[in-house]
Order: sequence, then C-alpha cells, then structure tokens
Amino acid sequence: MGQAGLNLQFDQYKLVPNPAIAEPFIWIKEIRFYGNGFSDLRRAIKLRRGMNILWSTSTGPNAEGKSKASGHAAGKSLFCRMIRYILGEPTFATEHTALEIRNRYINGLIAAEIGLNGEPWLIVRPVGLRQKHTAYSNTTFDMLIDGTAPEPIPYKDFLERLNRLFMHAFPLKKFPNTQEDISWDYIYPLLTRDQECHLSHPLNWREAESESEAKNPSYEKNSYIVRGFISDISTPEQDLIQQKDALDSEVKKFKVDLPSRKYHNDEFRKYLKQLGLPPEILAFEDSLMYETALNDLKVQIQTQKDKLASFKAASANDDVLLKLNEAKAEEAKVQQEYDERFNDLTVAKIRLKSLLDQKLSYSENQIISFDDKLKPAPSFRCNTPLHIALQRGCPCCQKHEPQHDAQWEAEKAKKEREIAAYRQQIADCEMDFIEIGKRLEDKRKITQAAMVAFNKAQAGLFAKVFETNAELLRLKKIHAAAEQGFAAFQEMTRVANELEKQSNALDDVKGKITDIKKKSNQKERLKAAFSDVLQHIVNDKFYGQVSFDRNSMQLEACCDDKDRESAAYKTINSVAIDYALLLLGIEGVIPHPRFLLHDSPRESDMDDQIYHSLFEYIQSVEDVFAGQGLPFQYIITTTTEPPKAFQTEPYLLRPILDASIPEKRLLGVDL
Repeated sequence: MGQAGLNLQFDQYKLVPNPAIAEPFIWIKEIRFYGNGFSDLRRAIKLRRGMNILWSTSTGPNAEGKSKASGHAAGKSLFCRMIRYILGEPTFATEHTALEIRNRYINGLIAAEIGLNGEPWLIVRPVGLRQKHTAYSNTTFDMLIDGTAPEPIPYKDFLERLNRLFMHAFPLKKFPNTQEDISWDYIYPLLTRDQECHLSHPLNWREAESESEAKNPSYEKNSYIVRGFISDISTPEQDLIQQKDALDSEVKKFKVDLPSRKYHNDEFRKYLKQLGLPPEILAFEDSLMYETALNDLKVQIQTQKDKLASFKAASANDDVLLKLNEAKAEEAKVQQEYDERFNDLTVAKIRLKSLLDQKLSYSENQIISFDDKLKPAPSFRCNTPLHIALQRGCPCCQKHEPQHDAQWEAEKAKKEREIAAYRQQIADCEMDFIEIGKRLEDKRKITQAAMVAFNKAQAGLFAKVFETNAELLRLKKIHAAAEQGFAAFQEMTRVANELEKQSNALDDVKGKITDIKKKSNQKERLKAAFSDVLQHIVNDKFYGQVSFDRNSMQLEACCDDKDRESAAYKTINSVAIDYALLLLGIEGVIPHPRFLLHDSPRESDMDDQIYHSLFEYIQSVEDVFAGQGLPFQYIITTTTEPPKAFQTEPYLLRPILDASIPEKRLLGVDL
C-alpha cells in the first residue's frame, strides 16, 4: 500500500480484537410484525451478530413475460424503517405508507428482541395512534407469549436508559457551536442512513422525503458527532478550549494594558523626582522603606496642621484688638452725639422756616409734623395775612381799620417769641456742632492709629499662617503624588504579575489539550482504517484522507497521489468511513455502538466488483473472530443478487422477500 502523503500513525491497519467486548452495544436479535395483537404474527425475521443480508427480489414476469430483476416494493426499506423505529425513530414509514398499514392493521405491532449493553430487552411499538409503546427488561418473545414476562416500562423510559448508557461513554456532551445537549437521537441516524441519501455525502444521514421525523441537523453538527466518536473533540477538551480562549483573552488584555501602566509609573517617578523627594519615598519596590518614608511625611503634615491650630488659639494680638475696639466705641459715641445735634439743628431750621411762613420742600415737610407748624395769622377776604397785606399796600385792606383783637395780638406775640427761641436754638446748635466736630475728629484719629497698630500686628500673623499653609499644601501635594505614584507602581506590578500568571496558566491548559489529543484522539487511527477499507473494496493502491474543518468533514480516496472525486467514489467514501468507524468501535477505541445498517447501497453509483467487495470485507472482519462471539452487527439490504457465497446461511436472512408475490412481501400483503 502506497503511504505517500498519509502521515499515518500506523503503517498498515490491522483490526485488533478487544477481549473485553463480547457483543455489540445494541443489536437486533429478532424483529416481528403482528397484524392484530400478539395473536396475529405476520412476519418474524431472526438476525445474528455479524453480517445480515436482506435480499429483496422479484420472480414474477413483467408485461412482456420476462422475469423482473427488481425487488423494489417488497418491503426492504420498510424493514429498515422498522429497525429504526425500534431504535427510537418517531415514525416507521412515510406518511402514506404508515396510513396504509394502520388502515389494514389497526392493532398492528412492531416488536423486537434486542441486546443493550449485554442485557436482553423486548421492545413493543404499535403502528396505531392510541396504543402504548412499551419495553420489557430481560424478556424474550417466548416469555411474552406464555405470560411470564415482567411488567413493562414506558418506551420513553427505555430510551432514557439507552441515552444514559451511551452518552456516559461518548466524549462530547454538547455541540460546541450551540451548547445544545448531544443525545442518542443524534447518534442513531449515523448508524442507519436513509436510502434517499444515496450515500452522497458522509454527513448526510436523513432526507426530508423519508418523512422520518428523526433529528436531521446540519453538516456542522454531524461533523461534531463524528469528531466526538474519535475524540478529535470532547467535552473535557472543549472545557479546556473555553478556558484557553478565556485565558488567551486575558493575556491579550494584560499585554495591551501593561505598557500604559509602565508609562504611568515612569511619569510619576519623574514628577516625584522633580518635587525633590528623598529617594526613600521613591523606593516603591521596598514597601517597608516606602511606608516608613510616607509615615515621616504624614508626621510633617500633622506638625504643620498643629502649627496652624496654635496660631488660631494664640492671644498675642488680643490687646491691640481690644484698644481698636475701644477706640471704635468712643468714636461711635461721639459720632452719635454729632448726629443728634445735627438732627436738632436741621429740625430747628425747618421749624423756623415754617414760622416765617416760608414754603417748605417735600422732604422738609416729611421731617416735621403738622403740629410743629404755627397757626396762620388772621387774614382778610382773600385769606392773605392782614399784616402782610398792609405791608404790601393792598387797596382793599387800606379802606378798613385793623381790628384790635386781643387774641390775634397774643398769637402774634407768641409766634415772635417762638421765632426768637428757634433762632437762639439754631445759634446754640451751631456752636455745639463745631465743638462736637472737633472731638469727633480727635476720636477718628485715635481709631485710625489703633487700626494701623492692629493691621501691623495681624500682618505678622498672616505671614506666619501663609507660610505654614504653603508648607502644608506642599507636603500634602507630595503625599498625594507619592500615594498615586505607589498606586501606579502597584497597578503596574499587578498587571505584570497577572500577565505572568495567566500566561503560565495558558501554557498549562495548552499542554493539557495537547495531552488529551495525544492520549485519546483516534483521528490517525480512523485514517488508517479508512485506507484499509479502500484497499480492500477498491484496490491495494488506494489510501484515504480524513479531514475536518469548522463546518464539515472531507473524505478523499486517493490513488497515485490523485484524488478521485466522481459520484461513485463519493458513495465508496461514505460506505468506507462507516466501516472504518465500525472497526474502531469493534476494537473498543471509540464508543461506537458496533451496529450498522445500510439500506441498498447498490442503488448508488457503484459497480458490481466493488459492490461484491463490501460483503467480502465484512466477512474478512468476521474471520478475525473465528471461533469467538462477534462483537458487531451489520445489516445490509439489497435488490441486487448478492455474491453466491453469501446467498446462504448464516449471512442471508429468511425469508427472501419477493415483490411479485404478496405473501412474500415483508408484511405478507400487497399494500
């Protein structure tokens, strides 16, 4: 066998039996169809471990009287669908065929005696819509018929048990792209491909036209399932990959962050040096030295605070302030006396003006009240005072003799006395005003002198306070800058330490991923088995390549380093990869159920020689276990005559189906 470009772990594949594996994980011992409950057995087909061939032919003549070569419509695909129904598929036929069967066999049953993980089970699933689906543990058909079978459990409980047993060994628990749980529902389609898929792609397991209602995920998900089988990807590995991705992200973040942290640290150091700090406070690496220097700085700050407090409590300027306040009080008293005499003078002048019958301004009227004004002198017809009229030579009053009224004379005399009194008051006030003004000026000079003395005393205190405040602010600035610089250093150190820690953790996780792949990855073993199958069913110059990308799986059948890409080779590749996975399951290196069903692979583009080699290859696998129990089951249906060597027991299943004779069809009738 040419090995160029293979890079296989094994130079030549050789099947290595596993003595711990005695039978398939799951296999069909016998499958039956009952038409009307268990009293109406319509068909029973017994199967074996190893290869089982269901041959469907047609012996009747066609319209021209010649024998038909086709065995279509005899029930071989229905046989495969019944097996799939037993394994968990929701339907047993297309909707049209299922309706035909239900109409004829309303109480029909599909039952199978199977093996599951070394334990016998009897599965009963009705074809009707209102009947129960059940499963019997450690039960045979004979026990069911003679009434010695135990109580059944719901079929869904059996499926849960099957799923639990299988998934316990399956390395991949969730689809990496969706985190959806992987279950048996996603596995059995790989083991039982639709005939409608025509083996056109290794990841195409179901076609919509089959109406199977089975899981039919994307090629991407099916690729994950195949990779899960060979541990090319597993849940422990996926967990580590998630850790690796998270660590990788953290490492990148710290790598981006560290330069800026270093820059901040360097800038703070430059700034602190410019402030003239002692080197001890810049010793960030020596935390003890730094803390000691910082505590000394705190002591200096507290000293300045205490000094400021002492200035506030000091009484050095109290005497000066007392003298200033006394001078201001004396000045205020003289000022008040001055203001009072000034007010008396103003009022006296306004009242005198009023007595002289002079017109008062609005503001003068606001200063004195109406009662302060003298009543007007007696007047004649025009209300002009008579003495004024006489002075002005009024012709009206000259015709009359003034009345010598005693009251009027008395009022006039009173008014003149008041005028004289106000004039005297004004003269006295003006004299007092001059004297008080001189005293006020003296008091103001005293106050001014006291203010100068106080300001001079305060200026000295303020200078000391300002100097102390400036020193306090300088020390606080240094303290804040030192703390910020130390924080920048700590942050830089933290990022550097985290980068080292996460980088070490990343290297450790990468190492674990590599170890898992080395210990459990069977990808190279799968390539070797795939090549071995190609060499047997095509020719010994072929070898295979298996590769995976994110969304699919690629198979290559190569000869003379040339890739064969025809439709026939695509079919061969799909069959060969199924066989290769089965082989690795037989060896026990992957958790394959060691069960495989092919429905009419000859219907694809495959010549007779290659088709016959399929049977011969499976026979060669059986030969490895000569004299031992076969740990696998392979079921193949065909409408093409199988090789002569396989037209007898134990390979050929009975009966041979015949589409031309209703009694020899699978259900014994023409639907």
